[in-house]
Amino acid sequence: MIVKNTLIIIVLCLSKVVIAQDSIQVKRDTIYSDQGWIEMILDIDVNENMRNGYFCRYDSLGTMVEQGQYKYLDSVECFECYNGDIMFPEEYMYNLSIKVGEWNYFNNNGSLRKKGNYSEKVRIVLYSYEAHDYFNLDIVALESGVWEYYNEIGNLVEKVIFKDGLKLEIIEY
Repeated sequence: MIVKNTLIIIVLCLSKVVIAQDSIQVKRDTIYSDQGWIEMILDIDVNENMRNGYFCRYDSLGTMVEQGQYKYLDSVECFECYNGDIMFPEEYMYNLSIKVGEWNYFNNNGSLRKKGNYSEKVRIVLYSYEAHDYFNLDIVALESGVWEYYNEIGNLVEKVIFKDGLKLEIIEY
């Protein structure tokens, strides 16, 4: 009887977990500077308090600087993980919000500067400061596929083909 009740409780708990994972609540938020201009418009995962969805950042003149998507992931494949100069063996980092999919970056005049896609892999560098007893993580989204680069007046000047953040080919125009 005790085993049967325990199994029922476990099944109920697992079903709650699946429901909770499937019910992501995202809220669109606008962040203003102290001077009143819009700094960012972004989607926040309410449960995790992490970026998850649309993201757009502006400069102090109201010009869009970057625009794309963030994705909250329970675990992320770490393509290269470093602690200082030493690569460490962790293959996955947990509870990260990373850039994914197509992103656009803009010049100060509003023209397109570059555009391309990010994979769902990251490069993570861990800087530890033993003397101060703290560390810092540098999380870098990895470019994937063809990235296009433009000059200030909007002309295509270069295409770069990436795989997991590594440049495979550069085509100049």
